[in-house]
Amino acid sequence: MTRILPLQAGHWMPWVPTGVGIGLLASMLITTLVRPPEPTTPNAARVPPAPPAVATAAPPSPSPSTAPESPSAAPSPSSPRPSTGSPAPSRVAAWSTEAPDLTGRYRVVQSYRDGFIGEVLITNTGRTDRDWVVRMRFPSTVGDLRTSWVESDPQPSLTKVDGVFVWRSGAPVRAGGTVLLRFQFSRDSGTAVPVTCTVDEAPCDLP
Repeated sequence: MTRILPLQAGHWMPWVPTGVGIGLLASMLITTLVRPPEPTTPNAARVPPAPPAVATAAPPSPSPSTAPESPSAAPSPSSPRPSTGSPAPSRVAAWSTEAPDLTGRYRVVQSYRDGFIGEVLITNTGRTDRDWVVRMRFPSTVGDLRTSWVESDPQPSLTKVDGVFVWRSGAPVRAGGTVLLRFQFSRDSGTAVPVTCTVDEAPCDLP
């Protein structure tokens, strides 16, 4: 009968590292075999990742048209008209219908074969004293002026310009008063009435 002798400690100590390595390899093999395989989808299509979103600016809103309007285009009746402030006062001057302050009346005082004496009665209808100017033009049948005078008043000055006799007052005619200008002309024939007669540009009253 064979007798098995117990191993001495010095006999099995060299085999310890070898046994530990064999145990680690066996553990790794068991772990690999036991772990379940990962699920796979053999026919699944690979979906590419979505591209990053790009911010886009909103289109600018259309600005009002600045094109000039046609000159012939009339404004719409419903369109509001721009305010131009208070209307400017009218500068159209109306013709005055008031009677002049100085008026004249012509008449022949005396007529004879080769001459005549005439007069212009000047009347001041205004409220203030006024100087006066009398202008007269006679037809060619009336000759030279022989003399002229003002009754009971300072004498006027006399000039003749282009056939027109001009008398200018030596003193103003009083408000509401009259002045009598008289004159004597030679005459060949025909009328003794002047072609034109004015007092301060107002026509005289002729016969």
